[in-house]
Amino acid sequence: MTDIAVTGLTPTPGDGQVTLKWTAPAAPVLGYSVGCSDAATGDLAGNPPQTSGTTSVISGLTNGVDYDFEVTPIVGVAASTVSATPEATPPPPATVNSLAAILSGSDFKDPDLEDPAVPADWSWATKGQLANPTPPAGCGYMTAWGQFYWPAGGPQPAGVWVNYRWQEGWALTASGWHKTQDLEGGFTAADGQHFTDPTFSDDSGHPPQFRKEADGTTSVLMVPGDNYHFWPGARGPLPAGVQGAYSTYQARITPDSPSALLACNAGIDWWTSPSGGTNPLCAIGRFLPLGGGGITYPWTAFSCCSVPGLLTATNCPTLR
Repeated sequence: MTDIAVTGLTPTPGDGQVTLKWTAPAAPVLGYSVGCSDAATGDLAGNPPQTSGTTSVISGLTNGVDYDFEVTPIVGVAASTVSATPEATPPPPATVNSLAAILSGSDFKDPDLEDPAVPADWSWATKGQLANPTPPAGCGYMTAWGQFYWPAGGPQPAGVWVNYRWQEGWALTASGWHKTQDLEGGFTAADGQHFTDPTFSDDSGHPPQFRKEADGTTSVLMVPGDNYHFWPGARGPLPAGVQGAYSTYQARITPDSPSALLACNAGIDWWTSPSGGTNPLCAIGRFLPLGGGGITYPWTAFSCCSVPGLLTATNCPTLR
């Protein structure tokens, strides 16, 4: 009898899971038995299913833990051979635009990433900042905004494109959440600026370079040495009796530069008028990582809520 084994077993890490692909043996098989174990302890792990195809997704894994995998053909009377055992590590989880992520209350905890190039004594350099949870007197508008920074001390390569979409601003009243701003993906030069001074003390920004992606969303070219600050072009009018505000957007590093790492956050400003006027700060969400590790991650959501604990399972905006 001839040993029958798969070849080319390749693991691809994902958030809490690993996708396995392999090449079928020349001899016919009935299916495949997939195995997964903790590389350090040898304990069985995940939820490896049997399959008749040449790909399998093993879920239920812990991000940051090394796992070994094996695939054994299921045959009739012929003997089968276990595949070579590759190792893979699911990456740190990306924040997702889900109720669970919103309810985590992460906006005002310590950061997951070293501070961006902002002076350490600035209050928003290392954690979220809450200034005015509700609009001060005279403020009838809001702006949901986002920022892309190079992490302090990290590389700043040329040619890094960041794809972003679905920037929304919400205001909460006694009657529920009201969407005040919604920019799906058609950003223009009027909706963002590069700034060389990370603290915006020098308020002279310069326009970004955009490109349109196949799905209609926008990507911006990062400039080494600059941060990128963006917002929906029109300020959102506030309903009466605002109790708090929420902002969100999604971003991802494009496949052009999968190893690039950025520090990103979301925030909210109040405004006294639809154009001009003054803009008292509402809140600044903490910086979180985007990209890194040579892996092109799916969309990551960044958000900020002006009242920690305001969002509950029955009291949250209806996001995309």
